[in-house]
Amino acid sequence: MSFAHRAQDIAFTEYRQAVSEGEARVQRLSQSLTQEVEHWRMHSLVSAVMTLRGLDLVAATTVVAELVT
Repeated sequence: MSFAHRAQDIAFTEYRQAVSEGEARVQRLSQSLTQEVEHWRMHSLVSAVMTLRGLDLVAATTVVAELVT
């Protein structure tokens, strides 16, 4: 994709880079969370909460962590 002005190309390139870095960060954190939850005493409860529609590992872990603290 190319824009009329060079500054727009630069801004768009930077935006795409920021999005890619953000996605990579989310992936790394999700992977770390998955590994940590496996050893958590509330692992079975997180698994149970994940059976609810729309709740993935991150959401289920958040719900359980909020409820037990």
